[in-house]
Amino acid sequence: MSTPFGTWVPSASRLADNALRTEPPWSDRVTSGLCCRRLAPGQRAGSVVIVIRDVGGDPPVSPTVAVEAVRLARQLVEPLGRRWSHVQAVAARAGELSSTVDPDERDVLVASAWLHDIGYSPEIGHTRFHPLDGARYLSASGWPPLVVNLVAHHSGARFEAKERGLSADLSAFPLPGEPMLDALALADLTTGPAGERLTYDDRIAEILRRYPEGDPVHQAWLTAAPVLRESVQRAQARLAAGSA
Repeated sequence: MSTPFGTWVPSASRLADNALRTEPPWSDRVTSGLCCRRLAPGQRAGSVVIVIRDVGGDPPVSPTVAVEAVRLARQLVEPLGRRWSHVQAVAARAGELSSTVDPDERDVLVASAWLHDIGYSPEIGHTRFHPLDGARYLSASGWPPLVVNLVAHHSGARFEAKERGLSADLSAFPLPGEPMLDALALADLTTGPAGERLTYDDRIAEILRRYPEGDPVHQAWLTAAPVLRESVQRAQARLAAGSA
């Protein structure tokens, strides 16, 4: 079946290969935080307007916002080298953490994980502060507000915004609720630059080594580290509670 995305598979790593397929039964299906729901003709899922028509005359199936997020992330982040590996691994981890957030927001969490670093792209990186650049681009492109706000505030962005004198700019985007921010922080801050799984402490140590002492990123993490540790621990506790 020819579609703009290929063949559907409910896995972050396989989604990165642009595979999109539909298969029976035509019931709600959620795996790794990505879902494909049976919709009435013309009905929309999130902000996605692409409709995939299955073979055999069944009602059309629309992919979630996460599928469109893969496409955009590939366009903007894949050319950046190992950051693409990081983004793919963060998205996979976000899928693993989807049980820690409201079921209606799981696809938004995964979409935000795919999109959290698009602001590094030179195509849209106007301020050189990637959470702000990514959020502004998504907002202007009509993405759902929760996706936009998660990208804007992911992984303690407010601390770096203060170091860069951009707090007022970032404040244009409302701070999302704790469960979503915590889950995205855990996914991002336990994944290394090349996609390797790290502990939170190892990830922060890696950031502080990579950016020199005078860099705004280094200075921000001196303040942010204990706050984000609490965020990560909350997400870990929710995950443990959900699997008990």
